Amino acid sequence: MASTNDTTCQPLYSIQQLLEWQPSQLAETLYSQVPLSDYAIARALEPRQRVLACHDFKGGYLEYEKQPQGITGQAASSAIHRREAFIFRHWVRIETIFDVCAYSHSSSYVDIFVYFSHHRVTIPPVGWIESAHRHGTLVLGTFIFEWEQACRELISAVGDEERRSKVAEQLVCIAKTCGFEGWLFNFEVHLPSRQYVGWIGDLLKQTCDRMKEEIGPHALVLWYDAVTVRGHLRWQNRLNEENYYYFERCDGIFTNYHWHPNDVWSSALASQGRPWDVFTGIDVFGRGTFGGGGFQSYIAAQVAKQMGTSIALFAFGWTLEGCDKDDCFEDNCFRFWEAPTNSIHSVFPPRPLWTQLDEETFWETGCGYHSFVQGQRVVSSKPYIHLRKQQLQPSYTRQHVYWDKKSHRIAPTMDATCMVRVSTDMECGYGSGCSLYFQWNKEAVMERGWIAHIIAETDIWITKDIFHCRYWLRTRTLEQARLFGIGFVTAGNGTEQVAIPRNIFSPNVINMFSDTFRWIPCVASQKVCTREQGGVWLETSLELDKEDWEKHVENSSICKVLLFIVLDRGLVNEQDGEHWLTCHLGGIQMQAKK
Repeated sequence: MASTNDTTCQPLYSIQQLLEWQPSQLAETLYSQVPLSDYAIARALEPRQRVLACHDFKGGYLEYEKQPQGITGQAASSAIHRREAFIFRHWVRIETIFDVCAYSHSSSYVDIFVYFSHHRVTIPPVGWIESAHRHGTLVLGTFIFEWEQACRELISAVGDEERRSKVAEQLVCIAKTCGFEGWLFNFEVHLPSRQYVGWIGDLLKQTCDRMKEEIGPHALVLWYDAVTVRGHLRWQNRLNEENYYYFERCDGIFTNYHWHPNDVWSSALASQGRPWDVFTGIDVFGRGTFGGGGFQSYIAAQVAKQMGTSIALFAFGWTLEGCDKDDCFEDNCFRFWEAPTNSIHSVFPPRPLWTQLDEETFWETGCGYHSFVQGQRVVSSKPYIHLRKQQLQPSYTRQHVYWDKKSHRIAPTMDATCMVRVSTDMECGYGSGCSLYFQWNKEAVMERGWIAHIIAETDIWITKDIFHCRYWLRTRTLEQARLFGIGFVTAGNGTEQVAIPRNIFSPNVINMFSDTFRWIPCVASQKVCTREQGGVWLETSLELDKEDWEKHVENSSICKVLLFIVLDRGLVNEQDGEHWLTCHLGGIQMQAKK
């Protein structure tokens, strides 16, 4: 690393560089400006099974990651074309079933994100830190010693007590300065004597303790399963007497990937009451992983889930890097993370996405071809990859819910593609580089009356006088906009209720919903923002008074944000030949006001 005022995100290549590192070396643009929320910190302290995702994409520190402001123009276009723009969007998932009893806060897609490379000290790029923090995910860097040539440097780092303490303090200082939560210790060398085991144990514990003192009790230091208590380089593929020494001196262990299900069971037993601190390793590239990795990674995850341990998905960028070049990245990610069966989604339960007010997102992914302002494409805009721009992401589930007339219950779709298609449209946006594009099967909606897409799982309590929401929808005509609307489902006291403004929908639509939900009265105003050939952007604003809210909703929070389509036959020409009804959701803003 350069000696003064670094302006790009870089690793440290040696122990000497680590010992000489000072906060003044970094430009302020490399400091994370997005802290973890109090809600995320509280969840991080819960004893539960967790999902860790370890990066390792194309060696790390690609140009768009190193540059705190990303890259634009031809450089961005080329990176996208070469499939080097790994933009992760599946931080969280939701549950589509309307069941208050099933509403859970227990787990998530990604609780911990590790930025990994094969350099001595891997400092996570600021774009990854901020993107993860926005979604309530802890971030770890990597402290690594690999291969025999690194052994001498490791010995020099831990052999002297004063130097050992300095290494620990420097790791803590880097994490605190850059704004992330911890370290993965990945030591893969053979130690010359057992004396060094004790010294490494001291370094591990000292770093762990000091991280908690300086950053908070949610800070994490994890150990990778490679070196035994005898100092031998011998992967155990489980927690046992050969590596428990390290496990008890930090917050958890990341096991190697070549395990049998019996090893996972053995790890849980050996943890002495801490099975969730065992992160069962799963190599998504399938190198020795039970089940074969890739789209079969869920098989290994199922074993860990059943045995009570957490999971560590290594090299999950496989969905871009390891798949066929003709595959759609968005489809790959959906299949790996969110498919209703045979995915990580099918193994681990959900957690809320939005948990506090104020919230605003225009679905910016951090990668795009154009920029849009109030629905209009900025003429001078260029392709870009800018991780720090990523905003809160919606659920990318392809399941939806509808009113089943036969059972008189709300039901999930079994074949989502025949009813609703949801994708990210980079050629249309309202306040970012994209929008969510919905295609609703007209025949399916006519048969069921309404279908809803769950944008986000939430846990928001109305604590101020007024709850205010605005959202931006683009439809082909102004009249067609009356088919679509945002609603808020509340859960409390064993009932679910929906807040949807009555004056947006027609009386026919109101009657449909009255048969399904208990209504929370509210009204909305609408205005046209932009008219253009082929469509119109409409802004809808609604307010809920806290006193009126509490009159209808007792001890209840908003638990889901929905986009409804409700087919009023009077607003649809059944003879127009169109099979799909379409809209773009440009963004949503939720605020609490006094």
